Amino acid sequence: MKKITIVICFVIGLMSGALAQKNTTAIIQGENARDIKTPLELFAVKEGAKEKIAVSYLNKDGNFAFAIPNCEEGLYYICDTVYTWYSSRFYLKPGDNVTIKFKDKEAYEVISGSPEMTVLAKWNELAAPVAKAARDTTQYPTFFASYQKLMPQAETFKKQIATKNTKFNAFMKSMVDWDMNVWPIAILVMPKPARPEREQYPAFYDAIIKNTTFSSTSILQFGNAADYMHIFSVVKYAYYEKKYANTKPTTSSILKDEINITDNDTLKGIVLAHSLALFRTYNDFTAATDQYKKYLLTPVAKAKYFDQLKKVSTFSKGSYAYNFEYENSLGKKVSLSDLKGKIVVVDIWATWCAPCKAEMPFMKKLEDEMKAANAPVEFVSISTDGANQKQVWLDYVQKNALGGVQLNTGGKQDLMEFYSIAAIPRFILIDADGKLITASAPRPSNPDLKKMLMAAIGGDDKKDNAAK
Repeated sequence: MKKITIVICFVIGLMSGALAQKNTTAIIQGENARDIKTPLELFAVKEGAKEKIAVSYLNKDGNFAFAIPNCEEGLYYICDTVYTWYSSRFYLKPGDNVTIKFKDKEAYEVISGSPEMTVLAKWNELAAPVAKAARDTTQYPTFFASYQKLMPQAETFKKQIATKNTKFNAFMKSMVDWDMNVWPIAILVMPKPARPEREQYPAFYDAIIKNTTFSSTSILQFGNAADYMHIFSVVKYAYYEKKYANTKPTTSSILKDEINITDNDTLKGIVLAHSLALFRTYNDFTAATDQYKKYLLTPVAKAKYFDQLKKVSTFSKGSYAYNFEYENSLGKKVSLSDLKGKIVVVDIWATWCAPCKAEMPFMKKLEDEMKAANAPVEFVSISTDGANQKQVWLDYVQKNALGGVQLNTGGKQDLMEFYSIAAIPRFILIDADGKLITASAPRPSNPDLKKMLMAAIGGDDKKDNAAK
């Protein structure tokens, strides 16, 4: 392997002398042999979620390096800046010096490093078919068969964990159990042509649903704990128990389900902090969350709560929306002010974003319904594909005959920064005077967006029905 060069990898104020602190600094470095050659991001685990702590830019040979001063022993994640939903896991402790080689979006080979990393890499390799199938296009029967094959292998693997690090041994065994719980739940919430009926679930789901209690904060050592409590709640109540078979859940009922998924007050606060984006307005936010604020026991949970409260307060209904201006597919500049007199639905998306593209059929249906009703509504799709991806965007727009006003930011971040947008798709609803109705509207697949539009144009149930 080529000599590794330490590149830009400052972590939490890394100074040049930090590398000499062998007792507290951990180093992970290696070669990125994947097709994607974007910078790599390093994440630590903070209260059950991933928190970015560093970025490493590849050198000309595709090598990278991270140095973590005052390293806390535990799980870390690395992903690139394109496929951010694919992340590779690493177990690091003070003094570690690990060298790896990335082979694809997640898989890697340990060239040299700690016994802990060797064990973790073996588990990643053994479980890779199931882990990948849980979030790609694999169909349920194939996943179920792969998972059932892995079940005895996982038990055997746990018995073979025997490093000199007893803390790691306990962690690794719990992580195997954690993974084996997460993957079957995760696949049920992935977009697929058809979800199996409750009666078609294999028997192992009974054990997972009934035996998962979320009673200990030890789960917060995993970077997907907060996400998992959310999707577990959805699967348990909506799919497994069919609680909402005859009624549509409200955002308040969804939050209540998630809070009740655990009897641990600290975890209740983590769940609350992770679910705050459900609420689009200040009134809805405060009405739903005030009764649960007592569970905000950690600094991170409290900070998330007040950050979201600030968002729903700052971009309140009636405040002026950001007057963006971008080029359309013909190279002509279009601004929000050009659309004054019309209610504007803004869709912020990208060609690489699968959830964004999943909303497009719903967006088209809604656009057709508004046209049929002769409603003064303009649908504006703003692509965040960079300037170097403009042709990819143009080709996608033309191939899929996308309607409405199609704009591209050209790599500008002004709109994203103004609304503090960290994830897409994002939908914004603006009234005919250029004032916000909401800076975080429901997705088109959610009937609530149509209801908000009808209310904005003075519609009611009768007009809504007439438009159908």
